[in-house]
Amino acid sequence: MPLEDLLDVEVTLLKNSGQEWHRTPAAVHVVHASDARASGYLSVMESLREVPGMHVSQVSARTWAISARFYNSVYANKQQVLVDGVEAYSPVFSGVHWDLVDLPLEILERVEVVRGPGATLWGSNAVNGVINILTEEAADLQGGQITLGAGNELDRYVSFRYGDQFDGGHYYVWANNRAMDSNFLPSYGNAYDGFERSIAGFRVDIGQLEGHKLTFSGRIQESDFSIFSDNPRQFPASISQDPVYRVGNSSGAQLLARYSTAEDLQLSWQLSLAYDLVDRNNAMGFEHFTDTASIDWRGQLDAGSRHKIELGFRLQNHSFESESTMLTDLSFTPSLPVVELVPELSFTKFDAYLQDEFVLIPEKLTLLSGAKLEDNYFTGFEFQPAARLAWTVSPSQFVWASVSNAVATPSLFQHNYRYTLSYMDFGTLEGSPTGIYNPISWQGKPGTLDVENLIAYEAGWRTLVTPGTLLDAAIFFNEYDDLILYNRKPTIATSSLSNDSSATVSGGELTLTARILEDLTLRSSYSLSHVDYHGLHSLDNSGRDMEQRFHLEAYLDLTEDLDLRTFFQYCDEIPLYDIESQWRMDATITWKANEQLDFALVGRNLFDPSHPEGKNPLVSNRLVEIERSIFLIATFQF
Repeated sequence: MPLEDLLDVEVTLLKNSGQEWHRTPAAVHVVHASDARASGYLSVMESLREVPGMHVSQVSARTWAISARFYNSVYANKQQVLVDGVEAYSPVFSGVHWDLVDLPLEILERVEVVRGPGATLWGSNAVNGVINILTEEAADLQGGQITLGAGNELDRYVSFRYGDQFDGGHYYVWANNRAMDSNFLPSYGNAYDGFERSIAGFRVDIGQLEGHKLTFSGRIQESDFSIFSDNPRQFPASISQDPVYRVGNSSGAQLLARYSTAEDLQLSWQLSLAYDLVDRNNAMGFEHFTDTASIDWRGQLDAGSRHKIELGFRLQNHSFESESTMLTDLSFTPSLPVVELVPELSFTKFDAYLQDEFVLIPEKLTLLSGAKLEDNYFTGFEFQPAARLAWTVSPSQFVWASVSNAVATPSLFQHNYRYTLSYMDFGTLEGSPTGIYNPISWQGKPGTLDVENLIAYEAGWRTLVTPGTLLDAAIFFNEYDDLILYNRKPTIATSSLSNDSSATVSGGELTLTARILEDLTLRSSYSLSHVDYHGLHSLDNSGRDMEQRFHLEAYLDLTEDLDLRTFFQYCDEIPLYDIESQWRMDATITWKANEQLDFALVGRNLFDPSHPEGKNPLVSNRLVEIERSIFLIATFQF
C-alpha cells in the first residue's frame, strides 16, 4: 500500500468511530488483506508475522501460538481476538482456537492489531493486545473469484467468492477448503499433524440510506486433524513411550446481525447481536461444546467542539458441556482421563464502558480517557481504566503516551479442571522404586483464583522523515501481578494453581517504511521484549518468549505484470523449549496474465528444510519441525 494511503487508514480498536492510523495514540499496525494476498499468505496467522512486536510461532500444521510482547503459547490468554468486532475468545481456556477464526483472505479488508492493553473498549483479556479481523463490505466484493492452489506441503487450496446486488443492498457468498500435509518429527519422520478444513459463509449489507445500514453475516466450518502424541508419560519409563497417532475434529457456526446509524448524528450508535457455536474434540480424550450469545450496544455522542464521548454495554451468555474419556491406546493403563472439566455450566458476563476524547489544544493536543466496568462469573466486578495523550507536533510528526490497566480473568479450564499428563513411581524419589505409578495432576480450585493484573506504561513517536520514508517507534514497561503460572515438572500427586507470580516486561518496537524507488518499497522492524519473572514457578516459565525479533520486507514491481515480494525474518532463541535462534525467508512472485487471471509462485522457509517454532506440551514433549513449502496459486476473477 502506498505511504500516502497508509497514513489515512482508519483504525477502530481505540475508538469505535475510528481514527486515522497516524493519529492513533497506541502501538498499532494494520495488515491490509490485499498486501497479504500479494505476499502469498493463505491464512490470517501467517500475515501476522509482519506485525512488529507480535510473537508468531507455527507449532504444527494447524496449531499456532500468537501473542504480543509477553507469554506466548498455544494457550495464550492475554491476546484478545475479534472478528468484525465480535469477541472470538473461547471461555474454556480464555484463548483463541486460531483455526476457527482463520477466515480466507479473499473476503477480508484488513486486520487491525494493537500491541498493549485495549480493555477500555474490549474488556478483560485484552491485556497484551487486540486483533480485529475485518471482512469487506458487500458492495466492495461484487462479481466472482476462484482461487486454486497446491504444492509439496499444501495438498489443496480452493476458494470461491461471488457477490451481487439487489434492490436496497449488496451481498456475497463464499466457501473455502484447505488441506495441509504433515510436517517433520525428528527420529520418526512423519509428525502426523496434517488437517483438512472447510468453511463457508455470507454477508449481506442492506440500506446505507442516509448512512444507516443493516448487516447480516455468518459462517459454518468443520475440520479434521490428527496428532502424534507422546502424552501421558511414565517417570521413570518402564516401557516404550513412542508417540501415538490420534484424530480429532472441530466444527462451529457463527451469526452476526448489526444495525448502524449514520455517523453524523449527535448520537450515533450500533447494535450487534451475535451467536457462536463450537463443538471440539481435541484428540486427547476430551470433547467440549460451547455456545455464546451476546448483545453489544456502542454509541458516540458529540458533546461539543472539545468532547467526543463514547459509551456502550455488552451482555454475554456462555453455555458449556464437556465429556472426558479414557485413552485406550497407551502402553500402560492410566487411572484418570487426561483432561476433566465440569460436565455442564452456564454463566453470563456484563460490561459497560465510558470514554471521552477531550481536545486540550485544538488540532494539537488531545486526551483520550475512559474505563470499563465488568461483572464476570469468575471474579466478580473488575474496573479497567486507561488514559492516552496525543500530541500532533506538526503535520508530519505525532507523539503519544499512555498508562492503562487491564486484567485477564481465570478461565473455565483453570477453575474447574483436572489435568493429568504424567504418572510417577514416587518411590524412585527416595531410591526405592515400588513399581506403582500414580497420576500427577494439575487441579483447579473454583473460587480461589483472582484476575491477572497489568499496569502498562507506553509511549510512541511517528514521523514522516521524507515524503517517502515513515518511522514508527514505541516503547513500553509492563508490570504484571497475580500471574497464574504452571509448574512444568511437578513432583507431587496434585498441584493447584494460584496467583503467586509476577513479571516485569520492558522493550520497544521500531518500524521503518521507505519507498526507495518508484517500483521498490522496503519495510523493516526490530522488536525487543525483556521479561523478568518473580515468585512461584518463575524458573519454570523463564525463557518462554523470544527476546529479539527482526524482519525485512521488499516489494518490487519487476514489470507492469510481474511483482516480487520477499520476507526475511530473524527470531531469537526460545530457551524454555530448546529452540535455537533462526533466520527465515519467504518469497512470492506474481504474474498477472490478464485482467482476470494471475498466478503466484510461493516459497516458505526457504533457508531450512525444516525448523521448530514452538511447542504444545499438552500434545507432545517433542518439537514438530515446520517444513519448507513451495506452492502455486492461480486466481481467476469474473
